[in-house]
Amino acid sequence: MQTRHTTVERLRASLARRDRWSRRPLMEDVLDGLEHGADSVLEHAYLRRVEGLHGLPRGVRQVSLAGPDRCDVPSGSRSSSSSTGVRTTPLRATGSATSSGTSPRPWPGT
Repeated sequence: MQTRHTTVERLRASLARRDRWSRRPLMEDVLDGLEHGADSVLEHAYLRRVEGLHGLPRGVRQVSLAGPDRCDVPSGSRSSSSSTGVRTTPLRATGSATSSGTSPRPWPGT
């Protein structure tokens, strides 16, 4: 997908032609994420486990920014970006979420 040699539609059509596929639900879930702009495992996990689980509005993904102010997370400086320092792992809940008693529930909105 990243090299743009195929499309989500082609992959869905190929999957539909196959009678048996042991990981069909996973593949369908990944294709759903790709349609919503998730280009990495971490983005896909965020889509499912944060936006989807809590009913948050869809974020804007894959936006190209240009110029001297471009950075991953604004930190008040033109030449730097900040980081949480937390190891990213989409496979389990973060310690802060579980220790704070956060439970999956819809976002009430504003």
